[in-house]
Amino acid sequence: MAKKAKIDTLTLDERKKILTASVFEHYRWYLADDFISEEKVRLNKGKLTPELLTSIGRRYEVGRNLKTGENDNPQRIAKELNEVVNNWPKELVERANRCVEIANILREKGLTPAHGQNSTPGTPLSAVTKLVWFIKPDSWTLYDELASKAVLTRKRNGDTDSKMIRYYKILSSRGFIQTSEKIKCIVNKYEMFKKLHGTRIIDKYLLFTGMENDTRDNRICDIDIFKNALPNTVSKELAKLSNEICTAVISRESTACENPGIFDGT
Repeated sequence: MAKKAKIDTLTLDERKKILTASVFEHYRWYLADDFISEEKVRLNKGKLTPELLTSIGRRYEVGRNLKTGENDNPQRIAKELNEVVNNWPKELVERANRCVEIANILREKGLTPAHGQNSTPGTPLSAVTKLVWFIKPDSWTLYDELASKAVLTRKRNGDTDSKMIRYYKILSSRGFIQTSEKIKCIVNKYEMFKKLHGTRIIDKYLLFTGMENDTRDNRICDIDIFKNALPNTVSKELAKLSNEICTAVISRESTACENPGIFDGT
């Protein structure tokens, strides 16, 4: 029998708990950093500046895979990333392939370290997917090694490119875009949360699911503390939003179909 992905082993209660935590975690990052960066990109006509490139890279811990500290490299890297708007496909997997193209261009132009953190030396795949999100956030999500552990069932021989593309293929087959749009429709009904992204809520869900149980429990404990720092009205509304999302996207029945959704479990 084929081994199940971690995302398919969660109980109903675990899925609810993790999804609720994901909504609060996205809101926490939104307040702390993401909204500021998004707004700066918007004000810059939808393009990354060299300064934003550096700050986002540092915050998302991907700066080590880019030579942002040398000469005019930040300007050159930002220019290549901003070119994505000229050829951004509609489908999730095609977008992932586009990110691979950009990562390879950066490597070929000497804008990455000689030995990166990926199995393909100097190819900043994860970094590109994360930075591109700030340029084209709609219906897109980041590639992260931890998040990939939620859906990938076994390690395959080959380079990081093939592993990353496989990750996006699985998300696509599970209805990532449709589910993120469904969540976004719910989010849009709440005036104070309208700028939150369905894609990033799913991203947090995948990250939490990919974690070891003890690590995840500690992170959720942190989120519970964060809730206490929020004004009571905000915390209650966010809890209400989380509950509505859980009701809309989490199936109460076990799923045995070939292509389960993001939030289907055992």
